Amino acid sequence: MTSASTLVTTLPLVDDDDPFCWIIGADDAVQQRPLSTLSDVFEPSELEAMPMVVLMPADRATYCRAEPRGLEPQQEIAVARIDAQEKAIGAVQAAASLDADGRLMTATVDSAYLINLVQRFWDVGLNPVAIVPIGAALKPVGAEVVRSSINGHTTLHAADICCADEPGLAAAFFGDADIRTAEEPEIAAALVAIAMAPVPNFLDGLSIRKKQPPILTELQKLWAKRLLLLAVALFLTGSVVYYARLHWAIYSEDQAALALAQSVAPTVTDVMQAEAAVNAAIARKGIERAKPVMLLAIVWQSVRTSDNLALTDATLGDDGLLKATLSAPDTESINAALLSIERAGYQITATPRRDQSGTILADLTLRAP
Repeated sequence: MTSASTLVTTLPLVDDDDPFCWIIGADDAVQQRPLSTLSDVFEPSELEAMPMVVLMPADRATYCRAEPRGLEPQQEIAVARIDAQEKAIGAVQAAASLDADGRLMTATVDSAYLINLVQRFWDVGLNPVAIVPIGAALKPVGAEVVRSSINGHTTLHAADICCADEPGLAAAFFGDADIRTAEEPEIAAALVAIAMAPVPNFLDGLSIRKKQPPILTELQKLWAKRLLLLAVALFLTGSVVYYARLHWAIYSEDQAALALAQSVAPTVTDVMQAEAAVNAAIARKGIERAKPVMLLAIVWQSVRTSDNLALTDATLGDDGLLKATLSAPDTESINAALLSIERAGYQITATPRRDQSGTILADLTLRAP
């Protein structure tokens, strides 16, 4: 089966009914199967693209045929629709068309019911392009009255009118007229004809917007929430790890500084005590004797201005010189430290190099001013 097929069906007799539909092929071949089984032979995309004609039963829609007024075809149709709407009770959708014999066909249906019906078909992936009164399927001539049964909807057709096959309506409209029952071949031919020319069509001029499907299904929304929570958890975990590593790096540098300070003042036990000991040594021994310690302090102060810098070695010589080694992942951090030391008034020489891991090192020699 191909997308060139056209579906013809009726409304369910009751809400849980599964009406038959007729699949009209390009060669007018007719196949019949329950509406719910269409997904067994067509892909969802094929069903949505396939034109579908729905027959509106006589107990839901009015239908009649009459001679035209002698106007132009488009004017004839427009006037017939306006006239039908004005004569109807309540809000209705009117449809009109000229048949092959030039007679005027007019039909009406409740507007709210029609819109709800179209939306229900859309919701199940079906695309009705025409909704036609069931009376238009058969067109008897003269005084003939024909009974049709399509999906359980039994209808009486006459040349100018149709109605549901109810005893009271049959007697009122047709009296004692003989009623002929249409056979299956006649009905199949009528369905092929209505598929080729589905008029009068209630959807002509109907303004209705198709509901857009949700962007995400409920399952997709659930997974989106889970992924969002996972992203937040990973971000928080990364932040904790970063701050833990930063804290450990600061702690390691403090311990290195403490070790250097203990070489001068063995009694200190933390960095704050080391700083206090240096200050006390300066006050106690005088500026000249404290100059090597001041050199160490200025180097350590420049190191602590950047998280990227590390003091890997320092030696205080008896000649008043401080030899130290700085390490960093980039030259900018080392240059900033050297500039800070020079601005403090200290004489400094630096020799850059790299170790086996690629880390940038700078061997410093400082002399107090």
